[in-house]
Amino acid sequence: MDKLTLQSIILSRDIQTFNDEIADFSRDCAFLSDEFCELVESKTQQPDNTTAGLAIFSQWVKSRTHKLSQDMREIKSKSINILSQCTDQNKN
Repeated sequence: MDKLTLQSIILSRDIQTFNDEIADFSRDCAFLSDEFCELVESKTQQPDNTTAGLAIFSQWVKSRTHKLSQDMREIKSKSINILSQCTDQNKN
């Protein structure tokens, strides 16, 4: 196995591991965000500025983690394309 192939395998494995970690983190953040919003809404009769701010922040966290997951999927896709091109060039 040549050096480029080995590096490609390691990079692919590392990207997959990171992608899995991001997916887990994203699910956890979405769950906490939803539960926190529900808790704030159920415990407060009249929303105040703090409650509104916490609800907005909670939705922002959920939105950012979703965007992070999308970005990670794009990185993974691009890396697969790059690695396959490198592998094809290495064969020639």
